[in-house]
Amino acid sequence: VFEIPPTNKFSETRYLLNHHKMMEGRDYAYDGVVGGKTGYTTAAGNTLVTYAKRDDTILLVVVMGTVNGGWSDTAALLDYGFNSFERVKLSTGNDSVSVQALPSEKYLLTDGGSACPFYYTRGVYVTVPAGTDLNTLEKRQSLCSNAAGPLLLESKYYYNSQMVGWGVQYEREIL
Repeated sequence: VFEIPPTNKFSETRYLLNHHKMMEGRDYAYDGVVGGKTGYTTAAGNTLVTYAKRDDTILLVVVMGTVNGGWSDTAALLDYGFNSFERVKLSTGNDSVSVQALPSEKYLLTDGGSACPFYYTRGVYVTVPAGTDLNTLEKRQSLCSNAAGPLLLESKYYYNSQMVGWGVQYEREIL
């Protein structure tokens, strides 16, 4: 049950109920299910959308054309997602990127004028098959302009050509 307190348009508290049968205490309870929605369209038939969270992993499952509500298909997909993949924090350091410096700037940069330091403001995570050797990830970087200030360095991480995470580093203040 979710409560919406009184507002300037509604003087009474309103209550929202979620009847998703996979939530705690319901017929098809599944650990971690936070909510969801059933539906129906002619093209998709009976549908079920389910949102589940365990630790730092969030999964969203959508099943269409379901038989018997789609509860067992959804549980099987959630089992697969939670058991087969993991969210891993990458160890990140400060990266330096080659830049074209103006003559007056070269004395401010770390290596006498050809590299600019970047830093992460928060952790970078990837979602990969459980047990993946993180050394097998491919890292692709691109330098991006930033209308609001310092340059950005975007790092994307790939596993078998599939992007599995990304992060943005900011140009370190050099003055």
